[in-house]
Amino acid sequence: MVVIAGSFTYKVPQIQKLLKAGDATGVSLMSTYIETACYMSVMVFHLLQGNPVSAWGENAIITVQQVVLVLVLWKYNKCSALHIFLVAAGFAVMLTVEYSLPADQQSYIFSATIPAFSGARIPQIIENFRNGHTGQLALITLGMGFFGSIARVITSLAEVKDLQVALSFVLGFVWNAILLVQMLVYWNKTNQVMEQLAAKKKAEKTKKTE
Repeated sequence: MVVIAGSFTYKVPQIQKLLKAGDATGVSLMSTYIETACYMSVMVFHLLQGNPVSAWGENAIITVQQVVLVLVLWKYNKCSALHIFLVAAGFAVMLTVEYSLPADQQSYIFSATIPAFSGARIPQIIENFRNGHTGQLALITLGMGFFGSIARVITSLAEVKDLQVALSFVLGFVWNAILLVQMLVYWNKTNQVMEQLAAKKKAEKTKKTE
């Protein structure tokens, strides 16, 4: 129940920050897409297995938040209709394929999400290095992801016998740690860039009303 309760607030700080700023500078679309696909796939896997909601409820809650985040990013990135169509079609094809898998192959759905979750942070890390700031990334969401990855590493090392699975969780922790370090290292630069962006938007808004 604690995990499910915590999932209600996981992506909310990030969504709120974007809505408040009216901007999505620095937030990687690719990282968001990969993470959304992973949460969708985990939910599909549990549905196909007939597992109780208590086993996957948090994934459903976070999936909804991820979809909202995608919609917000589309809005503030002014994504083209073609881009939106292709991404939506990609999600639809992925879900269709997963639902059509025979019972003896459904375990592959969950297995594929393990390295995918781990690698989902990489495009965001690259984006941050390229920009020299972390844009509108929310510290609270990154912090929750970081501490969540620590918990996954501890449980995987204690309970999981598969070395590859354990290694993917360790890598996930490393990527989350890098993101958190980037947030701290680029803190002042990020504030400067965001202040300049806010000032520019304010000036453009003032100009339109004149």
